[in-house]
Formats: sequence, C-alpha cells, structure tokens
Amino acid sequence: MLSAILRSQVAIDASVRIMRAFVEMRHFAADNASMFEQIRAVEPRQLERQRTTDERLEHAFDYMETHDTPIRRVP
Repeated sequence: MLSAILRSQVAIDASVRIMRAFVEMRHFAADNASMFEQIRAVEPRQLERQRTTDERLEHAFDYMETHDTPIRRVP
C-alpha cells in the first residue's frame, strides 16, 4: 500500500520486503505446525498438573497452620 501512495522505488522495495516477511512467516507456521500442535496438546496437561500441585501445597499449608510444631528435645 505504501508503494501505491508514494510511487517511489524506496516505497516499492519496502512493500516487497514486507510481503516477503509475511510469506516467510507463513512458511514458518506451516513448517512448524506439528510442533505448535504438540504444544497445544501439552498445555492443558501442564495446567492440570499445576492446579493439582497448587491444591496439594494449599492442603499442606493449611495443615501446618492448624497443627502446632512439635517440640523436640535433644537428649
């Protein structure tokens, strides 16, 4: 669009570089589609494990708050 408005060689070169960058991004996305799909598959499992870990830590902290620390005497 820049080259259509300015009609200069610099604007045309900039537009061509922009289009090449978008084509390169499209190729990158297509070449790495399987990797992106694996990431999408792993993410829900990771979030579930994080939730489970948070719940376990919360239970442990609740237990620690409700129970007194045992007094240990050195003989």
